[in-house]
Amino acid sequence: MGIRYQITCAVVVFVVVVAEILELCICANSSTTLHSPCLERERQALVKFKASLNDPSNLLSSWHGDDCCRWKGIGCDNVTGHVVMLDLTPPYLKCWRSMSDDYDCDLLDYQYLEATNVNSSLLELEYLTHLDLTGNTFYGSHIPMFIGSMQRLRYLSLSDAGFGGRIPSNLGNLTNLHFLDLSGNGFSPDSNINWISQLPLLEHLDMSYAYDTFQVNIINLTITAPKLQFLSLAANGLSVSNLDALQNMTSLVHLDLGGNNITSIPCWFGNFKKLEYLCLSERGLHGPIPNAFQNATFIEFLDLSENNFDSFPFWFHKFEKLKLLFLSSNNFQDTIPDALQNMTSIESLDLSSNSFTSVPSCGSLPGHIGHIMPNLVNLRLGNNLINGSIPNSLCQNDQLEILDLSNNRLFGEIPNCWKDNQKWEEINLSFNELSGFMKGTLGGCGFNG
Repeated sequence: MGIRYQITCAVVVFVVVVAEILELCICANSSTTLHSPCLERERQALVKFKASLNDPSNLLSSWHGDDCCRWKGIGCDNVTGHVVMLDLTPPYLKCWRSMSDDYDCDLLDYQYLEATNVNSSLLELEYLTHLDLTGNTFYGSHIPMFIGSMQRLRYLSLSDAGFGGRIPSNLGNLTNLHFLDLSGNGFSPDSNINWISQLPLLEHLDMSYAYDTFQVNIINLTITAPKLQFLSLAANGLSVSNLDALQNMTSLVHLDLGGNNITSIPCWFGNFKKLEYLCLSERGLHGPIPNAFQNATFIEFLDLSENNFDSFPFWFHKFEKLKLLFLSSNNFQDTIPDALQNMTSIESLDLSSNSFTSVPSCGSLPGHIGHIMPNLVNLRLGNNLINGSIPNSLCQNDQLEILDLSNNRLFGEIPNCWKDNQKWEEINLSFNELSGFMKGTLGGCGFNG
């Protein structure tokens, strides 16, 4: 399966949560599993905490009765009855995380909790290891200082929760943290975040979309985060001078620096040999794709879209495991590189909004494209200058679900064999010189041609 950003996040979250379950034998909201009832002191602490929240959608309606271990969002240790997990993620986010196509998650958008002054009674939950307030609304208030005293926490997510002001430095006291997500808030850019260097067990750090500017170079992550595998600093106004702190983080598997102000890549990027996910989109990078990337031979997801790259290196074929490649909105011209034709693992390929005209030795789309990329699910070549006809080999790729060839110079007949592919989700052949029409319903496909 192709690694996507959401899937990567879900896997990391899953691993951390499962580790907690195995270690602590968590029982969350189970009516069938035998467990010790929650402690009265902890139940009272949760009642006080609830009283400090505004719950317009009545999400905490289950928070009544003597056994708080059965309340929604609460997980307890089966043996001791201590509350070890508090997850108040709104229903719409849980729906989105499930990646289910069976339900419209947007219907749940307005169901969340609100607060401006959270009760510190959570400190009574001395054995809490998992705290998730993601997706609720705290109206620009500061992260509560008392969270920095919850030293058993291994998992802390405060993302997309409307927090603001300076990030409290006492979060550095949470030395057992494995997972930290502060993304999607509005923190003050003068926040001192040296405390991150005090978290030696940290494996997952997401601070994307956290600031207007972000001085990551003041953090000595290189020495004190030896286990860090997931790092997202997207859209924080980073410049190339901010990157030095990252150069020895050789354990990274997932790195997202998209949407910053970095215009060049240091040569030490070659140290990231374990990378499977790399996003450098929307960064103003230019020239050839940097040679520093060539050591990342385990890469499965590569997003270099919305830059000014203009040529491919000869070593690009080394990315044998690459599944998702996004190179749209660059300055690539002339022929689509031979190297891309040898990547049989590719599932999603986006070369749209460039100036490609043809494929070497083929003149147009390669006649054998359906064979050389047998796993292709998503192919986007729109907004180029590609001429010629659509090859029949695309009919033989029964994995293809999305095809965008719009705004090119294609001519000839539209293949009618596509009507038999029930996997189609989207076909866009508009603004070409094609003739014929698509017959059949194409399953649930949207056709634009």
